[in-house]
This record gives sequence, C-alpha cells and structure tokens, in this order.
Amino acid sequence: MKSSYIEEIIEIMPSLPRILRLNLERDVFKSPLQSFHKGLAPHHMAIMKFVQIEGRPYVGDICEFSRISKAQMTNSIDKLITLGMVIREPDLHDRRKISIILTEKGKNAVDNLDAIIHERMREKLSQLSDDELMKLAEVLKYLVTTLEKLI
Repeated sequence: MKSSYIEEIIEIMPSLPRILRLNLERDVFKSPLQSFHKGLAPHHMAIMKFVQIEGRPYVGDICEFSRISKAQMTNSIDKLITLGMVIREPDLHDRRKISIILTEKGKNAVDNLDAIIHERMREKLSQLSDDELMKLAEVLKYLVTTLEKLI
C-alpha cells in the first residue's frame, strides 16, 4: 500500500514546479512586471525580493538561492544597476566579495510589485469557492510542513 502511494507521489511531484512556475509566472508575475517596466523579467523580481529579505547578500548567495550561474547573475545585476534598482558594494574586509543593495527606487519597485502581485493573486483565488479555498489552504500548509521534513 505504502509503495503505491510513493510511486504516485513520484509521478506527481515533477509536474508541480512546471505547473506552478508556468502559470504563476505568466498570469501573476509577468504581466505586472511588464506593465511596471518592460525590461524586468520574473528572475529580476526574484533577485530584488531576495535582496530585500536578506538585506545585503553577496552575489554568490543570490546565485545559490536563484540557481543562476555567476555569469548570468552578473548580467542580471548589471541590468538592475542600469535600471537604478540595486547597487554593488564591495566588502570592506574581503574585496573579492560584493554585496548587492536595493536602492530607494528598488525598494519602491519591490513594494509596488508586491502589492500588484498580491492583488492579482487575490483576483485569481477569489474564483474559488469557500470550500475550495479552505481545502487549498489546508493542502498547501500540509505540503509545506511535509516537504520541510524531507529537505
């Protein structure tokens, strides 16, 4: 019995990131980003959000979090610098390390985009019935706590 559930889970799990990423990225993140600034992509928002949460992360930390190569990250950060969203700041104790910091413009952008995305999610979720919302909330809570045990 247990092994049949394991096999079913193994078949379902790979489709989750694709379903979540494609649908959320297209319907929830991409449109607000494009209306906010044509040059921003979802990974730029993810970088800025990470910087907001972490404060002054090193480039390597952002690479590790986002699973983006250092070369690709350099291009993304260069783009965000050009747009005035972030700045680079060398570490005073180790010149090889570079911190990324949100500018005021970057902080405002993240806050505004968060509000837009929050509203977009509210619109999407409001299409569900109360029962569906309750079940979805329960499943998501359960999924997070269960996956935390595995990771």
